[in-house]
Amino acid sequence: MKYLSLHIKNIASIEKADIYFDQEPFSGNPIFLICGETGSGKSTILDTICLALYANTPRINNSATVKEKEENEVMGFKDIRQMMRRGAKEGSAELHFIGNDEQTYTALWTVRQKRTGNVEDSRSLECPAKGLYLTKKREIDTEIERCVGMKYEQFCR
Repeated sequence: MKYLSLHIKNIASIEKADIYFDQEPFSGNPIFLICGETGSGKSTILDTICLALYANTPRINNSATVKEKEENEVMGFKDIRQMMRRGAKEGSAELHFIGNDEQTYTALWTVRQKRTGNVEDSRSLECPAKGLYLTKKREIDTEIERCVGMKYEQFCR
C-alpha cells in the first residue's frame, strides 16, 4: 500500500489540510517524521488515515468519557462528535492510495450534524479502474482488508 494524498476537513484540531505524499518532500524519501507542537495535529493525521480506511481510530476506542464544555453534556470519545473540530457541523477524511493490487483507490469517511442535532457518518470506497464504488460497510470492510492487506487491528499495531 502506498499513500498518494490525504485531505482533512474539520477533524480534531485541523480545519483543512491537504497532504500530498506523492510530491516533495515526501516522494523522494521512504521514511519521514511527523513533528510539531502539542495540539498541532500530528495524531490527527494518523487518525484521519484510520478514519478514511476503517471508519475507526484508536483514539475513539481507547479514550474515557469526557465532559463536553459547549453543550454541557457527557459524551464518550466513542461518540463520533469527538472527532469533529469544535463548532464544525461536518467533517471528512479522504485518502487516495495505491492498494496491494497496484490499483488506485479513494477511501472517504464523512461526518455531519443534522438539523435535529444527531450526528451521522458515512463511508465510500472507489476504484475507477475496476469500476468499483462501494457504500455499504461490509463491502467496504472486505475490500479494504483485501487491497490494504490488513484488518483494522493489524493496521493499528
